[in-house]
Amino acid sequence: MSWGTLEYHILVEMLVRPGCRLVGKTIAEAGLRHLPGLFLIEIDREGKALGPVGPDVLIQTLDLDQAKISLTTFPATSVRRKSRPA
Repeated sequence: MSWGTLEYHILVEMLVRPGCRLVGKTIAEAGLRHLPGLFLIEIDREGKALGPVGPDVLIQTLDLDQAKISLTTFPATSVRRKSRPA
């Protein structure tokens, strides 16, 4: 019996709440560019997806809400796992 491989990506989401040390910094200043094996997909602010996200985009949040930053793995660095036949 042969088993194939299943390639999948991992989604990482960060919630940016008021008082977070990243608030007021750009994506580049926060160190969210050129992360090994990760790609910044979008910023969700007030239910609106902002993307593509450039290095000069400011990380912000509202006093009563939060923003979400979504990153994913690159295909070359995604986790490979053996899958069982159905």
